[in-house]
Amino acid sequence: MAAEAGADAGKAYIQEHCQQGRVPEFLLSTPRTLRPLPVAPPRSDADTQRALAAGATFQVTVQNNADDPRPEEGRDSDGIVTLVATGTGPLRHQVTLELRVDATRCPEEVVVRSLAVPRWR
Repeated sequence: MAAEAGADAGKAYIQEHCQQGRVPEFLLSTPRTLRPLPVAPPRSDADTQRALAAGATFQVTVQNNADDPRPEEGRDSDGIVTLVATGTGPLRHQVTLELRVDATRCPEEVVVRSLAVPRWR
């Protein structure tokens, strides 16, 4: 639940800060620089709210997609990014979600195109 809440918050943050179909550099993490987004928990269902109140947390980063020219430079040229949301439950179990996000029609619309298989720890 925490990872899903992080993914929702990250998508909303991208939509709020994207510019003309591109994700600005200050949002992007690079292989050398991890930049967690300063996102607040979204308004969500009661179960998620209880989990967050019980100590669940999440961290969200945005990475450039590998198809973008020179993704390691931290510049988005195609509006496609990978949103990585890691949620830690109250019992310290972790789940990481990776979503391929299309912001080419941003700010009007930000669409999740695919979800990688969740990783559990």
